[in-house]
Amino acid sequence: MRAVIVAAGLGTRMGDALNGRPKCLLEMEDGRSILEYTLDVLRELGVGKIVVATRPEFVEMIRERVGERAEVAPVYVEEGYGNLYTLYQATLDLWDDILAVMSDHLVEPSIVKKLLEEGGERAVTLCLDRRPSRRNLEEGLKIRCQDGRVLEAGKELKEFHGVDTGLFVISRRGLGLVRELVETRGPGAEFVDLINYAAGRGEAGYVDVTGSLWMDIDTPEDLEEARRLYWRILRKRLHRDWDGPISTLINRRVSTRLSTLLYRKTSRITPNHVSMASFLLALLSALLIWFESLVLGGLLAQLSSILDGVDGELARLRGVASRLGGFLDTVLDRFADLSIIAALGYQSLPLLPPWATIILTALAASGIILVSYISVLSRGLVEARRLRRGFPWPTRDVRLFMVMVGGLLEAPLIPLLYIAASSPIFAVKALILSVRGGGVGGGSGEGGGEPRNQPG
Repeated sequence: MRAVIVAAGLGTRMGDALNGRPKCLLEMEDGRSILEYTLDVLRELGVGKIVVATRPEFVEMIRERVGERAEVAPVYVEEGYGNLYTLYQATLDLWDDILAVMSDHLVEPSIVKKLLEEGGERAVTLCLDRRPSRRNLEEGLKIRCQDGRVLEAGKELKEFHGVDTGLFVISRRGLGLVRELVETRGPGAEFVDLINYAAGRGEAGYVDVTGSLWMDIDTPEDLEEARRLYWRILRKRLHRDWDGPISTLINRRVSTRLSTLLYRKTSRITPNHVSMASFLLALLSALLIWFESLVLGGLLAQLSSILDGVDGELARLRGVASRLGGFLDTVLDRFADLSIIAALGYQSLPLLPPWATIILTALAASGIILVSYISVLSRGLVEARRLRRGFPWPTRDVRLFMVMVGGLLEAPLIPLLYIAASSPIFAVKALILSVRGGGVGGGSGEGGGEPRNQPG
């Protein structure tokens, strides 16, 4: 699908903050504007052809920032012209479905992804937020809808069900409606006119993106809030669908903050440095457990698990994710895991007959390798989320959490038993899902944090 970014407004409410620039070039972080962030999101989601429609005086300024990532198309705009007329000029030669994007809206990628996956059945499909922030409610375009159809749109609606987020999929039929509107209403036509025009024909739909992060930027105060929201969006993007329950509930809440802090404050600490630090912490955990400091050893195991997510997150933030980094992370994780298992087995010797302890330790150690191996082999056969997020939770984040639980309770048998039992159950589950044709998955490595050979 082709995307058209509407960027022809003057942003008069921004005052001196623009300093002669278009609003889309306002920076969210040093060297990265709203427009550049939007382009990165679109390209990440597979939108190959992107056109930025802007005023002639902004063309060179935008081209200098976006380079080859997008085509910059000049449009004729005068005072009183509407944003739909900008889209009309940019799509005169197009007859395929398009994604229309407002250039001054900051949105998280999941909104765009859902719209691309579900939009296009009707002439116009918008994104509906049923629980917008107070600011987005005051400034946003209110939408009244029913049974998947948009009935009416307007900023002054008294009865409404949510607001739109500034993203639209417009089908070929929708482009026909755009041309009809401009021909009848002239260049003052706005997107709200298109929504109502399509709604009157039963051709306006929506996808529900309630709970997702987004913001329309109109004032200097909005800009400051948007910059804070930007970092929340980046942290949220670091979460993965295949994260285990401990990563989701605990680890990512800490690791994403640490990752973004390192990203913002220093370039001297690399993802490989973080991988090595996590590895050394895990080895220290194993050493402490071996010498009967179970509580401290367990706590360090959990700390290592949290830090294990930072390397991949930092690599993705900096755009340096690589297969080599993923390989290093995976190998170090396996050595660390086996060291902890050996220490737990040693501490369990007085608790069981020696032969039983040896068998249990061997099962736990082989289970770690088994889970890692199956996670790789199942890529493309089973959806990673289905395989890794449900019972029996054999992922590294849960294993190291159980090591902490066993340490705090001074009961080394607890993590050994859990790992030894959960791994073969995981293997059977993977086999069953594969035979049933569980669907093409986005597979992941086995690391408790971030497999760095999975960029983006």
